[in-house]
Amino acid sequence: MRFAKIIAPLCGLAIIGFVIWLMRPIEETDERDLRDSARFHAEFQVGIIELKNAEKEGEQRLILDRLATFLRLQDKTLVLKWIEEFFRSGLDAKLKMRFEPGSGGTMKSWSSLRVFLLDWLLSYDPEMAAEISREMLEGFGSADEWAISLRNLGVLGDPADLRLMEQKTGELIGNEEWLRNPTAGFLEAFDLVVFLGKEDLIPEVADLLNGSQSGAVEFASNLTLNRMVEAYPAETLDHLLSDPASMSAYPEAKAEIFARAEVRTGEGAERVRAYLLSENTSAQELEHFFQTFPHRGRFISNNLLTKSASPPGYEFTIREAAVLARIKQWQVDPEFRQLRPYLFEVEQRLSSQ
Repeated sequence: MRFAKIIAPLCGLAIIGFVIWLMRPIEETDERDLRDSARFHAEFQVGIIELKNAEKEGEQRLILDRLATFLRLQDKTLVLKWIEEFFRSGLDAKLKMRFEPGSGGTMKSWSSLRVFLLDWLLSYDPEMAAEISREMLEGFGSADEWAISLRNLGVLGDPADLRLMEQKTGELIGNEEWLRNPTAGFLEAFDLVVFLGKEDLIPEVADLLNGSQSGAVEFASNLTLNRMVEAYPAETLDHLLSDPASMSAYPEAKAEIFARAEVRTGEGAERVRAYLLSENTSAQELEHFFQTFPHRGRFISNNLLTKSASPPGYEFTIREAAVLARIKQWQVDPEFRQLRPYLFEVEQRLSSQ
């Protein structure tokens, strides 16, 4: 009994001592985290100030490289927490570069620190990149941020994000403010239309070729439709045939799109035939069509998501042989009677090559 009376207080002291022992490393860890967090924020704040003060693009690239290296050397939990806070803060630093995709799905340059971090985050933590990208698409920070966010979701390829990408791509190319002041990122984002291949987006792009948009927007729109007719000919040509007013401000551009059409297949030939025989096709369009048919031009560029490459030379030879055969078939078609002079000119041009 006496022994028990002695042991009880000792046990109580031991428990208290154990609790104190447990609390000590927690406090020390918290203090260390606070110190690390403070140092982390201070380092990055210095980087932001340096970016804003840098006078040349080369200087900014060196600073970005240093910041990226610094981030990779830090505790990942701390980095992700800071990045999340940074994007929600609205802070940014403009860069003396333009938004420009590089080769192999990389970015060559960025228009702001936020765009740079969204791009960097994709390789550092794809899951967080997707989360932040979705959050960016909830607001209207900038067209460049939307472009890189959509690129991230496209690269990650989660089927659940597909509908969101389709919706936001339509909202992006229809944003009146961004249309009035198109940035490089806004224009590069038209690649999403080709990547998604959505029939619903074709009319939205075609409607921009109405003569009221800036030259940059009209170029991006026309380029997109030309790329769409190569990737999705049926959907693109069917829209242009069903809406005669589409691209009416640029008849020659419309003619070139049809001149790109593949006539080796019966369906492709029928769509071109419908265009050539339509009463809505102007004489100006017809003349330009036959001058450029078959259109051999290809757009080779670095894009946000899609890849482009020049086809092998023999592909043009095969295609032109098929066009020549189709031209001869149309020459004996009574409905093409008034177009025969054009058809004979194309035959002569292709036969002499």
